[in-house]
Amino acid sequence: MSHANPAANVTADCRVETLQLVPTPLEPSFVWVCSDFPVTSWASVPANYVSRLSEALAEGIVVKRDPSRHDFFEVVFADTWMYFHIAHRLRLVYLVAIVNLNGTGVG
Repeated sequence: MSHANPAANVTADCRVETLQLVPTPLEPSFVWVCSDFPVTSWASVPANYVSRLSEALAEGIVVKRDPSRHDFFEVVFADTWMYFHIAHRLRLVYLVAIVNLNGTGVG
C-alpha cells in the first residue's frame, strides 16, 4: 500500500488547472498524481473521505498502481486505505473502496 506523504521527496511540478490530470511515473508500481478532477463515490460514503482524496490529489500524491487494472490506484491516509479509478473520458475520479485499517467502519 502506498502512504500519502506530503513530505515525499518527489521532484515534480504540479500546476493544477481546470480539470487537469498530471501523472508522473516514479517506478513501475508507483506514480505521482496531481489532479483537480472532481472526486465522486457511491452515496453512502461520508463526505470527509471524498474531500480527503480530492484535497490530496489537488496537492499531488504518490499512489500505487493496480497492476491488473488500467488507471486504478490505491493510497493510505493515516489509518484509511482508499482504492480509486481515474476516469479520463468522464474527467472524474471515482472512489471505489475504503477500508479503515484500525477496524472501524467507514459509514
